[in-house]
Amino acid sequence: MTHFLYERIHLRHVMDWALFVSAEKDNIDWDDFNYWSRLMHYDRFVECMNVICNERLGCSFPVTGSSAVKALAGRVLDDIFTHDTLYNKGFGRFRIRWELLRGLWNNRWKFTSVYQHSLTYVAGSLLKGVLLDRNPQL
Repeated sequence: MTHFLYERIHLRHVMDWALFVSAEKDNIDWDDFNYWSRLMHYDRFVECMNVICNERLGCSFPVTGSSAVKALAGRVLDDIFTHDTLYNKGFGRFRIRWELLRGLWNNRWKFTSVYQHSLTYVAGSLLKGVLLDRNPQL
């Protein structure tokens, strides 16, 4: 989820999800997994990944079937395929930082629609953690 929110994900991440769930579906405590997914606000992301895997990779993972989730999964899939990486363009550090901040702003829909928190809430939480952490580490 963190990759999706801050950095973007690639088709490889979708394939990893599909292969992992297919291989381990009988070993996963799905009630516990769904509980923690909802608690951590990952449930929409999981649902989107499952819809993408079902519709594009022929999997049969559980989904709610709502049209809103299917539309959101389509937007997530579009984001995966319209990815343009900055890391190989030879930009300087300032330009890369600027582009990362611009990317966060342009992709704020991910926070509200998928993560179910606003970008402002997440930024405030990160800032609070950085300022109040008694043992900060890199």
